[in-house]
Amino acid sequence: MSGQAGTTGDVIVISQVPPPFHGSTVMSVVFLETLDRLARPYRLIDRRFSKDVGEVGAFKPGKVAAAGGLIGRLFGAIVHRRPRQVVFFMTNRTASFLVDCALAEILRRFRIPTIGYLHTQGYTALAERGRVWAFLVRRLLTSAQTLVCLSGALEADVRGLAPDARIVSIANTPHRVPAALGSTSTAETDELTVLFLSNFIPEKGLGEFLDLAEHFGRQGSPVRFVAAGAPVSDDQLGELRAAAGANTDVLGPVGPEQKWELLQQASLLVFPSRYPFEAQPLVLVESMAAGLPVVAFDIGGIGDLVDDRATGRLLTVGDDAGMLGAVQELIGSPETRGQMARAAREQFTAKYSRNAYEEAWNHTLTH
Repeated sequence: MSGQAGTTGDVIVISQVPPPFHGSTVMSVVFLETLDRLARPYRLIDRRFSKDVGEVGAFKPGKVAAAGGLIGRLFGAIVHRRPRQVVFFMTNRTASFLVDCALAEILRRFRIPTIGYLHTQGYTALAERGRVWAFLVRRLLTSAQTLVCLSGALEADVRGLAPDARIVSIANTPHRVPAALGSTSTAETDELTVLFLSNFIPEKGLGEFLDLAEHFGRQGSPVRFVAAGAPVSDDQLGELRAAAGANTDVLGPVGPEQKWELLQQASLLVFPSRYPFEAQPLVLVESMAAGLPVVAFDIGGIGDLVDDRATGRLLTVGDDAGMLGAVQELIGSPETRGQMARAAREQFTAKYSRNAYEEAWNHTLTH
């Protein structure tokens, strides 16, 4: 990434870049690259609290010192060179949210025009904890003149809490899609692989995926199941591999090149997430780019991504029987998978490409 040195009148970005690798940190990289392509100098204030997936949401004493340092770095950056505007990746995990409230007060004090970039849902639920929480949520959200959500479904989570803010939706886009991606797809061949690609925190649905694999294994099905993603610990990865059936591969973390290979080689992606902060999973957008049908639970903004029976199947959260039936149906119908693959690629090009993302951000930063 370039552009971090910046000049007077540039953009400050408050966010975290990898590690760890998850949707929000990857999108931070995409956003900074977009600022480069739009020729907008920026300074990154890296809000680094977690080094790996297992630390996300967990209390660590070092995070307290990191929070103090973050507040000090933002204050110093504003005093040293006043920015033209700030793009603030806001969060609502309890501890990080409270730090965000402190950062927002600094921005409010210096009257810095702010865009709040929301990569999660759950602000309404946080406000419903009580009057103090409701006050803090509204105070944070109203510190921004513009709130950027990932989809229309996610706008509802904040609209009533910041009625005077301009709220826009800018969908996620993948990071560096391979040029040849989507030219072929195993969705239209006899090589049947069902893929899970997400972090291995329990709420993301790895357990449900492994239950699916076990069911197909008992039926003697030739379908292969592959799970890839970052475990919460080294012990977890070993235990999962030891317990996996003969029809299941637990790969653990994969790099960008292997990730795209898995997406293009798979017949179907299963995403049974029950994660309460789920917004617009980047892996689903990547699946669309690869022309890969998706079976997912309808949580967060997933309903704005997966067009039921057009690009995949969208099921009520917790409908494990329905998910099994949908996987069986699509595995047994290469024609349907092929139709969904083509529809997914078309929707990606129209709505989720890098060009669409950059055009939307250029308009938002300018107006």
